[in-house]
Amino acid sequence: MKKEPTKASQIFSGLIAAEAAIYEELASLVGEDAKKAVETIRQHSYISATCGLLVITPGADILAFLANTWTMYARINSALGISLSKNILKSVASAIGTNVLSVIPGMILGSVGGSILKMFPVLGTAGGMVVTGATFYAISTVMGWTYLKAITFLVSSNAPINEENLKVATKQVTKDKDFIRDIYNSAKSDFKEEQEDSDHTGDS
Repeated sequence: MKKEPTKASQIFSGLIAAEAAIYEELASLVGEDAKKAVETIRQHSYISATCGLLVITPGADILAFLANTWTMYARINSALGISLSKNILKSVASAIGTNVLSVIPGMILGSVGGSILKMFPVLGTAGGMVVTGATFYAISTVMGWTYLKAITFLVSSNAPINEENLKVATKQVTKDKDFIRDIYNSAKSDFKEEQEDSDHTGDS
């Protein structure tokens, strides 16, 4: 899995310090594959937002979000040459989700509350779509970077990448509450800004 290091600095713009540190370290270990992993997180964060924005049926958006998370982990693994079964990915995703949501309970209210809002006609549906879109985007970003940080730790320590080690590593990652909150708040803010910019562009 180890490859020749590549210069990681400035390849991506918009990464906060916590994300950039992970990316830099992973790039030094696996080279260009680190870029593919980060691109995967970004792509699937937008897909998660779409689950909240476009899936109108309450509850179905959450199921779509979960499926997208498993796929995100599978694609990160593929980019980094890691082979894990779908069942293991589901188990690891569940463990990460539980740990992450325990740090920021408001994330649960944002996603589930937004889904419930969709039960009400017109304003409720529109409001719920905005809430769940932003929240799903932020949660997906956090879950992606939490997973990537755990992978980076295991690769750097030459530890086997398996279900048990991933759960232990991600539990350690989520103990850093500032790490979780910083990424969540940054992602949610970025998504809202992009939505506002898009709205302004559409009005012009």
